[in-house]
Amino acid sequence: MSFFQAQDLDPIAQRKISIPAENGLDFTPSQRIQFIVPPTTEFFQPNQCYLQANVSLTFPSGKAPTKLQLDSSLGANVLIRDIRIHTMGGVLLEELQNVNVLTAVKYDYSTNESLRHKRALTEGATAWTPYTRGTRGQDKSDLNDTVTNPYYDRDTAGDTAMTDADLNEVKVCLPLPTGIFMGERVFPNALVGGLRIECVLEETRYCFRQLDGVNRHRYPTLNPQFHSINGSSTQNASGELGPNSNTTSFFVTRTNNAIGIENFPFAVGETFRFFNASYGFSANEDLSGSGVVGDATDGSFTITGLEYDKTNASGDAGRGLMKVTVDTSAVTSASLVMNTLFEVGSSTNASANYMYSTVTEGGYNATYSLKNVELVIGEVEMPAGYSQSLTRGLTEGGTLNYMYPSYTNYKFSQLASERVANIRLPLNNSKARAILHVPTDATTHSQGDITSCSGTYVVNRLNDNKLVRQQGAGLRGCWDHLSNYQMIYDNRLQPSRKVDCDKTSNKDSISQQPMIELEKSLLMAGIDVHSFRAFQENAVIGRALALNDGVYDTRGKDYSLQVEYNETTAPAVNKLWHNWVAHLRTLQIRGDSIQVEI
Repeated sequence: MSFFQAQDLDPIAQRKISIPAENGLDFTPSQRIQFIVPPTTEFFQPNQCYLQANVSLTFPSGKAPTKLQLDSSLGANVLIRDIRIHTMGGVLLEELQNVNVLTAVKYDYSTNESLRHKRALTEGATAWTPYTRGTRGQDKSDLNDTVTNPYYDRDTAGDTAMTDADLNEVKVCLPLPTGIFMGERVFPNALVGGLRIECVLEETRYCFRQLDGVNRHRYPTLNPQFHSINGSSTQNASGELGPNSNTTSFFVTRTNNAIGIENFPFAVGETFRFFNASYGFSANEDLSGSGVVGDATDGSFTITGLEYDKTNASGDAGRGLMKVTVDTSAVTSASLVMNTLFEVGSSTNASANYMYSTVTEGGYNATYSLKNVELVIGEVEMPAGYSQSLTRGLTEGGTLNYMYPSYTNYKFSQLASERVANIRLPLNNSKARAILHVPTDATTHSQGDITSCSGTYVVNRLNDNKLVRQQGAGLRGCWDHLSNYQMIYDNRLQPSRKVDCDKTSNKDSISQQPMIELEKSLLMAGIDVHSFRAFQENAVIGRALALNDGVYDTRGKDYSLQVEYNETTAPAVNKLWHNWVAHLRTLQIRGDSIQVEI
């Protein structure tokens, strides 16, 4: 029997070809997209391939608008839930379930300013912009871009309610997050008879986000702050908004760069209320009583117009203030009447009053569609006679081995009431490199709650006692007062001592050892680590099963992750653990058979 020799060959030519989906051009949530890469495309460069489509968002019927977008980090990658790759003969090469969870790990940790802006240009993500930066000491928010946001054009008029017509059709180019399509080696497509690729789209409730600048569940002091009803900074009753006020408009301060219509995070037609920043939110963020500044029984107020007014802004050195005009027909009073007296805008958080959007309250079922979907393949031309030599070698009894990285997701569910859990996984990978445990929130949240982050996992608590809730519930991990963890495999405790997590999980500081373990595991999983900025937003427990170019055979070995929640505060959410095993697969091509060694 003859064997091929390992050798490096450079393609002599490369071109891009577009392959339309086999089962249509336009797709909606939860549908399946299928591509066929024919064997006539003999070889292609995997990391030069991508899915191309136009993404359209649609507001729910009968609901007020808000400046809607997809996940700020994932962009349109949030729409791809499952991926399967078969040969045309039916051999399964890869199957990744809930692959957007894995992509969230990659994009949250393998990120820097350059990568974030590149993904904002090509993948429908958004990045921090100084035009809408916070001026109250908040963290940088990638979810507050009103000026260069791809999902809608910036508003410069402020006189017309936002509708579906104002939402842009966003063209995205998404790299397929599979091992085969992340590889650098040319793939011998003709030798496997072509590929069939299936992508299953995510359901709507996990995909949409509201801007942080209108959301009281994320960084509430990033929202527009009330200034006065007359534009004057003089502390007197004529500028206050209270039960005896007779106005249908008010001004907001220049806080958080609210210095123009295009920078203003609220849309015309959006509904809102006020809250007082001195109110310490409880765990359920109940805004009753002193928490609400305004009469909740009157309903929300609707914005009918936005204007950057310099005429009435004498108290702000004539630089101008944002003026918000509202429709009061939905409330019981004839004018904008609140149940708590507003003081003229203050420079301190203690007496500041902020707007917050109420659009998602009572349900918010936006939807999306993908149009003109196609797979762009980086086809390469190999040197003359190369294909014939491969075919001749196979017919003479030789074997071609093509090794590529891949991931297998082993799922495990855990109730919040379980203080100690032993997560046993039936690993069956012969060349495992690392394992990433992602404990996602398994609570059944409504789409409106996930869009506004209402009731989702608490990522952190700001110094002024405000809760910061998780963006992308169900797609990112939760530390949730985890005390420590430890693995058992190969009949040994790994590592030899429990890994302490209490500083990180209790949101006090950062525990060093879990981050060291995570960095090693991410690198072994093929994810270049550039940032730990999201360590609270996306909790991941990692374990490198080998180092450098090594692999670990998990077959016939019992593997378990032991987690303990011994903190005074009990865990808050049920969890679905996504346990991603990064490993190598070998595609074995013979003259009469194709096999995959896992």
